[in-house]
Amino acid sequence: MIRPRLIGSFRHRVEIQKLPDTDTQGTSGEVTSSFAEFATRQAAIRPMSGGEKERAQHLHAEVTHKITLRFLKDLSPKMRVKYGSRIFNIHEALNIEERDRYFELTCSEEV
Repeated sequence: MIRPRLIGSFRHRVEIQKLPDTDTQGTSGEVTSSFAEFATRQAAIRPMSGGEKERAQHLHAEVTHKITLRFLKDLSPKMRVKYGSRIFNIHEALNIEERDRYFELTCSEEV
């Protein structure tokens, strides 16, 4: 695992988002779930790989990133990271060295 060397590498201000505990009902009766802000953190975002996948007979580009940020209690892969207009889906949230100081997130971004 890569340990953050300097706080200066955390130059991206990101928003951690989660789904609310309860669903909301729309005006026409449909049940909707939308992500809400959980926390805001400084982070380091590093692209790791890219590729294309075919879903429902359409090609979707997928880029894999590592996002490192300070420890955040209750962070889970059910959440996502928003950076500007970009959305990163969390696949793994690793507590670096199990010291509750930093998380390294493995994420994918659809472009």
